[in-house]
Amino acid sequence: MNMTLHYDAKQLTNGQKPAVYYYNTDRQSWVYLGGKINSDGTVSVETKHFDTYAVFGNEPVVFSDMDGHWGSSSIERLAGMNVIRGYDDSLFHPNAQVTRVQFASMLAKSMGLDTSNEVQKFTDASQIPTWAQADVAALVQAGFINGYSGIDGITFKPNQVITRAEMATMLGKVLKAPSISEPTPTSVNTFQDASSIPDWAGAEVNSLVESGIIQGYGDQTFRSNMHATRAEAATMLYKLLDALNI
Repeated sequence: MNMTLHYDAKQLTNGQKPAVYYYNTDRQSWVYLGGKINSDGTVSVETKHFDTYAVFGNEPVVFSDMDGHWGSSSIERLAGMNVIRGYDDSLFHPNAQVTRVQFASMLAKSMGLDTSNEVQKFTDASQIPTWAQADVAALVQAGFINGYSGIDGITFKPNQVITRAEMATMLGKVLKAPSISEPTPTSVNTFQDASSIPDWAGAEVNSLVESGIIQGYGDQTFRSNMHATRAEAATMLYKLLDALNI
C-alpha cells in the first residue's frame, strides 16, 4: 500500500531530507524506509504492513556511481539503515566483490541482531576484523552461519570472496529454509546448471527462489560458484527484508 505523510521542513537541519521510518517492535527501534519527497510537503512510501510511522530528518548518502544503476533503490534503503557504506572516494563500487566477513556484517545489521561478545568457535577467528567480530558472533549465536569443517577444525574464512551459493545459504537460514532432508519444491532443477549447486545449498536456494529473493541469469543458470558483487549482495538483502516485511 502507498502511504503519504506530511512533514515540517523547518524541523530539518542543513543537509537533511525527510524520510519515512516505522517502529519495529521486535527490534524496539525505528527502521528507515525512505520514500519519495513530493512538492506539497509530503513524503510517499510503499509499505506492506501496518505499524507506527513517522517522518524524520535524514542526511542521505549519495553514491555518484549509482546514478541510474539497477540496484540503486536497494542500496539507498540499506544505506539509510546504516547497513552499508561507501568507500572514501564517496563511491559504492557496485561491481566490486564481497568477502564472507563483509556480507556477514551486512546481514547481521540488516536483521538488527544484537551484537554478541561470545567467543568465536572458528579456529581462524583471529583473522576476523575487529569491526566485524560482534556481527559474526551474533550470526553464529542465531544459527545463521556454521563455517567449514576441515583438518584445521571449523573455519570461517572471513577474507575469502563469497560465492552465490554461500550467500544463498546464509540468507536461507535467516528465512528459515527447510532442512536438506525436507526440500521445498524443485525450483533449483529449473536452472540449466542445477547439478553444480552444492547439496548443502540446495534447500536454501530453492526457498529463496520460491520467495523471489534470488533468481538466475538470462541463460537460465544460477552460477553457484560465481563471486557475488556488492550490488548483487545489497539487492538480495533488500529482497530478504521485503520477504520478511521488515
